[in-house]
Amino acid sequence: MTHRAFVAVCSLPFLAAAADTWGSGNPDVATRYVESASGEPLCEDYLGQELPGLTPALFAPGIVSTDLGMYGTVVFTSDQSEAYWVADESLDMWWSRRVGGCWTEPGVLPLLEGHRINSPVLSADDQRLYFLANKHNASGPEAEDRIWYTDRTPDGWSEPRCLGPAVNGTSKHFQFSVDSHGDIYFGGGSTGGDIHVARREGDTYRPAEMLVGSVNSEAPDMDPCLSPDAECLVLTRFLSSPPGAFLFASFRQPAGDWSDPVMLSEVLGTHGNDSGARFSPDGRYLFFQSCRPGSEPNRSVFWVDARILDEIR
Repeated sequence: MTHRAFVAVCSLPFLAAAADTWGSGNPDVATRYVESASGEPLCEDYLGQELPGLTPALFAPGIVSTDLGMYGTVVFTSDQSEAYWVADESLDMWWSRRVGGCWTEPGVLPLLEGHRINSPVLSADDQRLYFLANKHNASGPEAEDRIWYTDRTPDGWSEPRCLGPAVNGTSKHFQFSVDSHGDIYFGGGSTGGDIHVARREGDTYRPAEMLVGSVNSEAPDMDPCLSPDAECLVLTRFLSSPPGAFLFASFRQPAGDWSDPVMLSEVLGTHGNDSGARFSPDGRYLFFQSCRPGSEPNRSVFWVDARILDEIR
């Protein structure tokens, strides 16, 4: 299905080289593999990393978690064939894919020339890649984050398109989430820090509105992350006392509304430096970024078994 009604004219160029350098079956892309410390290619799910328990673990050191830092967390396709993430120091979209059963060395996916890219999000069917972008070194409207998307084609990813004013007419920043219906959840608005949702209707979106109920607080609330079954919402709340960024979780109630958010970071053992949560496609693991001890010099990605949510449910 095409979604031309979503398109807004943003007058931002596309790097046509993307289709030539990624996703087109070009064998030159897949000549090098990510290797373990012993020199063996990494071939298991999640970039060949040891699966975590209920204690957060640094994810993919030297591959995803590097001295470039993170801007948003890593996302995987449902079949574990592709991974996407953004490095803070470069603000490019990085990717790795499985070829011959093993993961290729990370490379840059060209998207929008001269723009800062962040916060990749895959649709539930893996056929659409969403991301935030703003014009590098710009001021005014061009400096604002807008949600873009690119669709999967037989030749790779399509030319990126900007979502319309129903979504992008509300200010937003950092990580957002897309549910299986296509509704988009993000943090922002006139207050700068409330969770909003733009609900999809056919091939269009209704204007974004603040999420009703007790999810939003007087503190800035950002980075909404929905579980694949849409029963849990994890967000980042910026507190002044204790100071820092903390993950909170809210659970859908029988009537369809959301419970009061409960601090998740407390059971994660944080000290006010967690943000940007993202569930794995099957909902079994929770990724988040942090500057906690054990991270690389900048923000790194950690992951944990999602059953840790049962401790605060």
